[in-house]
Amino acid sequence: MIRSLWIFIIACVLVCLPRPSYAMKRSLPVIVAAIQYAAPGMSKTTATSYAKLIRKEAIDRRFDPFTMVAMVYYESHWNPTLENHIGCVGLGQVCPQFLWPYCNSGGEKWDQFRCKQKKAELKNGFYNLKLIAQSITANRKFCRKKVGIANWRHWLPSHGGYNSSSKGIWCGRKRIKGRWRNVAIPKTVSRIMVYRKKLIRKFARGQRKAVKRKAKRGSLKRKRR
Repeated sequence: MIRSLWIFIIACVLVCLPRPSYAMKRSLPVIVAAIQYAAPGMSKTTATSYAKLIRKEAIDRRFDPFTMVAMVYYESHWNPTLENHIGCVGLGQVCPQFLWPYCNSGGEKWDQFRCKQKKAELKNGFYNLKLIAQSITANRKFCRKKVGIANWRHWLPSHGGYNSSSKGIWCGRKRIKGRWRNVAIPKTVSRIMVYRKKLIRKFARGQRKAVKRKAKRGSLKRKRR
């Protein structure tokens, strides 16, 4: 009796545990191939190191690795040392002036030396990717709380800085007649998602078929038993 009860409890726990979706479980070789496609000049060793980090963050934080590959492609074309005209740095174009007070040149805590050090840190691709993963999680939580939904169509505009208190637009939505309605997707967000779909078509279809074949074989074995 006690043994049966324990088996039941364990089964319930396993069923209730959150499982990563197919997209989050993309294989390492597939992510490596997607990165090298986005950055043709990158060595396989570097691409593999980035892919391992992206895959881990994607599983832990529950997002599609291809989304991050597409984001970095659009932001920096996988150039870890890129700095744009407003001071955003690295693979994900992290803007230090919005995250650390000592990098805000117009603020009281402005510290040029410390900010220079922080920008040097942001040129480390692994550190930069971790910050982007943290931003994805933070924006998903914000959008879920603010507008009640947090899929890519909503958290990506928030991550990209398209929230506007003056226009009442948050996470790609606007309250109209007491209800949140989707607004037009910004062009930059649209380009990222188009590129993500391109990666899926090019690299993920074969993996999806293999997963389905494996699941089908497992189902047939269970029936034979």
